[in-house]
Amino acid sequence: MKIRSVVSIPKEEDYPEANEDNFRSREDGIACALSDGASESFDSKAWSIILCENFNSIVKRKKRGKFFHDGTITQFLNQAKNSFNNKYQKKTLSWSQEASFRRGSFATILGVIDHGPALELFSVGDTVAIWQKNGQLKMLSMHVDYDFNKKPILLSTLCNTNNMQLLNLDRDWSIAKIKKKEIQNNEIFLLTDALAKRVIDIAKYDALGKAINIMKQNHGRLKKWIIDERSAGLLKKDDYTIVWIESND
Repeated sequence: MKIRSVVSIPKEEDYPEANEDNFRSREDGIACALSDGASESFDSKAWSIILCENFNSIVKRKKRGKFFHDGTITQFLNQAKNSFNNKYQKKTLSWSQEASFRRGSFATILGVIDHGPALELFSVGDTVAIWQKNGQLKMLSMHVDYDFNKKPILLSTLCNTNNMQLLNLDRDWSIAKIKKKEIQNNEIFLLTDALAKRVIDIAKYDALGKAINIMKQNHGRLKKWIIDERSAGLLKKDDYTIVWIESND
């Protein structure tokens, strides 16, 4: 697969460093991941970066074709949590930071693996993958009729939280295999929640073509569209990220 574009626009234009959406891809093109850190948790930006990096690192080229299973997911989560904890063991935290750290850090994850003739998607939370099949909008089953106003299930640095998540397949997390030949125009898009909700609404109630065109906008045009949509009360204030992937490069 090939990453066509990554556009990420922070909720606060004057503080781009505070953007808690993060995307990472492997140079060999066999894996990528998008994560949205939860603002109310401790250093969720660092946690989202670590989740993306660890997802990509656990994918092995020699194991392409072997899909995710419970053991792989557990290994990925444990590896990410260890990386995060090691990061802060070396730092001196204030008492308030220490208390926040102990309450945990939270983020979504949406990972993509290229298996040659198929793509595999792994998702926890409300970061969404969108593609077309036979002229219709498609997404993971957990995101069909998803309520974006509710608090999503997130991956956490707290072990017991993640153990609970793995029990609720297709409700709180999902894995899907998609044959590339079924992906219309070889295009798949990854979106964080605010943009996903608006694009899905446009596709359902306005026009699918219009929704697809929005997801292909460059930084300047997408930023202008976001400002207009927010002014009209159609888009909530948030970090916004869209990744455009060519599934069969």
